[in-house]
Amino acid sequence: MSLERFGLSPLGSFLLILLFTVPTTTLVAQSPQVPASVTSYPLQDPTGLQSPVVVTSPNTSVSTPHSNSSQGVKQASINDEYQVSSSNEIVVVEDSPVDMSLEDAEELIEEAVEVIDGDKPCLPPSFKEFMLKPYRHYREDEGYTSYMPGDGDQFGWLTFGSNTWQDSGANSGIEMNFNLHLLSGPEVVALPPRLYDFEIGYQAKDSLSECFSYDYGLSVGIYSDFEDSARDGVRFPAHLVGMYHPSQELDWVFGVEYLDRDDIKILPVIGVVWHDSAYPGLRVEAVFPRPRIDLQLQNNLRLYWTARLGGGSWDIEMPDDSNDVFTYRDYQILMGLETLSANKELNAWEFGFVFSRHLQFRNRPDEVNLDEAFVLRHVTRY
Repeated sequence: MSLERFGLSPLGSFLLILLFTVPTTTLVAQSPQVPASVTSYPLQDPTGLQSPVVVTSPNTSVSTPHSNSSQGVKQASINDEYQVSSSNEIVVVEDSPVDMSLEDAEELIEEAVEVIDGDKPCLPPSFKEFMLKPYRHYREDEGYTSYMPGDGDQFGWLTFGSNTWQDSGANSGIEMNFNLHLLSGPEVVALPPRLYDFEIGYQAKDSLSECFSYDYGLSVGIYSDFEDSARDGVRFPAHLVGMYHPSQELDWVFGVEYLDRDDIKILPVIGVVWHDSAYPGLRVEAVFPRPRIDLQLQNNLRLYWTARLGGGSWDIEMPDDSNDVFTYRDYQILMGLETLSANKELNAWEFGFVFSRHLQFRNRPDEVNLDEAFVLRHVTRY
């Protein structure tokens, strides 16, 4: 029988025959029913990590589709953990209770940082690492500007300088630096208006074991006004310091520092450092001759107290064209406010009291004791 008699074209006749002769197949897809009390996560994880689905109420029924399983529903309890498998199925892992303290959770969050395009997102800088780390470096790289006001009978001093030691992230290396000192007064002694330091130094610091570490540095410098021969201004500052770490809270420090100055040649280095995780906001470095106490105020802000020996020895030309070596010494007690940048750079403003100020010369009997003063310093540590 031809269907064209009913007004159908040949193509329409073919489609009508195909509709009645080919059995139809009904595909039914049942989606899992997740109740409102279940916190769900997308099955497609852009990071490639398996993301847990947390159940917030006990005895919750969750439909779990399996391609080769006739079981579609599994009972879950509050302690069950749900994960996304590589086949985008919801897998139930029973009896996985979560028992974690707040401190462990914070540490886990800090460590589990999502990586985007190969870079970690910026986290707020924190002094926690600096407050609790072992004392393994006696000297570190720093740049500073120091101002001590004075004129007339007083002795003023302005310095733009740095040192020859390595930054905290380096174990060894060679550094060079140049320092400029601008002097004003005192009128009772003829001093040059400018002094200079040219230095080159090598430092190595490392750990011999978990209990022992060391820090040694050797340098050579020319300290002079460079108005005439600077031969007597050559000095060789150095240090050799060892550290013993009997526990996570204590470090014992012992060694020597060679200053090679006319007034003080060598100093012992000895003391103890305390940094207890039970008091993460407090750190005590009772180490002579560079003691320091740190008090953390915020994540990236801390207050500290320290003491230091100031001054040095320089080869200078006197008004009568003769050469001499001039030495200045003072003691400083400083309070500093320090900030931590995102790239782990430390910046501090220090204000201090200066006392026992003393001037002397190698070849002359002139000695001058100066009045107390104050000093303002800006320090950048790396």
